[in-house]
Amino acid sequence: MIPPIASNFVAGETPEAALAHVEGLNDRGVAGILNLLGEHYEERPPADADADA
Repeated sequence: MIPPIASNFVAGETPEAALAHVEGLNDRGVAGILNLLGEHYEERPPADADADA
């Protein structure tokens, strides 16, 4: 569950939900972007490699 204050900044808990939310914004003329913030990393080396890419 997304806490109420975070719902202003988090589009969804799944990629599908986030994409649907941003598509709805776009349909209303609001530009939106999606960022994967890194919580999916379980180990440091892959995160460092992506940061250096």
